[in-house]
Amino acid sequence: MGGKPPLATCVILSCLFLSILLLAQQDDLILQRQLSPKNLKADSGWMNYTREEMVRMQNSETWRSFGPMGGDVISVNVSPVNPDEIYILVYCNYSMSCIYKSTNSGQNWTKTATLNRGCYDMVIHPHDPKILFVLSSSFVLKSTNGGASWTEYDLGYRTYAAYGQISINPINPDILHVAGYHDPGSSGFCMAAFKSTDGGVNWTTKDIKPNSQYGRAYCIAMNPSSPNILYLGGYYSDGSNYYDKLYKSTNSGDSWQDMTGSIQACPYSIIVDPTNPSKVYVGTTWGVYRSSNSGNTWTKSTGGVYAYALGIDPSNPNTIYAGWDKKCYKSTDGGVNWTAYAAGLCGICQDVLAYSGRVYYGSYAGLYKSLDGGTTWKASHAGIKHNVVPAIAVARSSLNVIYAEGSQNGLFKSTDFGNSWSRLPDFYRCDSIYTICVNSSNPDDLVLLAGG
Repeated sequence: MGGKPPLATCVILSCLFLSILLLAQQDDLILQRQLSPKNLKADSGWMNYTREEMVRMQNSETWRSFGPMGGDVISVNVSPVNPDEIYILVYCNYSMSCIYKSTNSGQNWTKTATLNRGCYDMVIHPHDPKILFVLSSSFVLKSTNGGASWTEYDLGYRTYAAYGQISINPINPDILHVAGYHDPGSSGFCMAAFKSTDGGVNWTTKDIKPNSQYGRAYCIAMNPSSPNILYLGGYYSDGSNYYDKLYKSTNSGDSWQDMTGSIQACPYSIIVDPTNPSKVYVGTTWGVYRSSNSGNTWTKSTGGVYAYALGIDPSNPNTIYAGWDKKCYKSTDGGVNWTAYAAGLCGICQDVLAYSGRVYYGSYAGLYKSLDGGTTWKASHAGIKHNVVPAIAVARSSLNVIYAEGSQNGLFKSTDFGNSWSRLPDFYRCDSIYTICVNSSNPDDLVLLAGG
């Protein structure tokens, strides 16, 4: 922070929602025209096309993705039989998501599936990595061959699970649970938990506060040694007030008890200590809460620790990770004390996975990996080209020079017409850049418009 890109003069005009470039999107890629310098339209120093021109080009020309690397990594999973085998779910848009697999701990990736739905969570069968479950808005998709083909199962009438979670019973994997919401037809949406006992084929719905004006469950977790014990987090509204809630079930979701207690914010993530399941952790935007008595009472962590996602080290369960916005907190004493680390991280955290001496941080910007317990991080999404690009510009005086803003991922520069990219140093801004203007005679002189 506080620096500026090398060899560039940047003027930030903040808090403006302005964009002069509309990007075409097709299949699973953020696309740019497959151009050569001779057919660029560069009227005033950067590429600028109208919506009509972009639509015509999308329908009539060849397209390819050339980066920058990254994407919205919404779920990170490890194979139960090979710790080097990692699966990630990448949310592309409301109608498409992709699954990637790495066999070398995230150094290289192979796309195993393109799903024609926006998807929000993924779990792997605890004994067979070929069996995958993916959660969509109103469906669960299941693959039994590692993602080569998929079968879609409906959660039920007026049931929804957008931004929810799916959990699988480690003892009986035919039992799955989903956090979401349901329209019972009485007043409005309510918090709901969905359950399958036949491997995701059929589902039952359990409404929570069915007379609420609106409600939503975001997260669900189970006691790994006693999977009938579940925890569910979310909120509901009675039309006048909002209530942040944490519920517990001791009978596999047949009934739920309010265990919110002193929790004062909406739960977004829940984890249970695998070696001592009486220890439960809840991540919120107002702090991380911990319980040592199965949720009967809660203690809020001190020191300004916040979490959209929580992860626990299975080899040392006193080590907890809390993913936030471009930051990951770490505790080595069971959530009592925390240290914040940010070096190398980008984007709001979506998932945290600690496994076999590695920590993975999935975010809106991509996947990041730490080999030193979360102290430092490096991007681990080489070859994944799903970055949302709200702004791009080509230098008129040097057409091989391209600048692109990666949403929550920083400003990138290419000097070889997009074949390779370098991320420029961070600088003060109020939010993402929406317009990049390059001086028509100097490719290193920029004006950037940012909005917040």
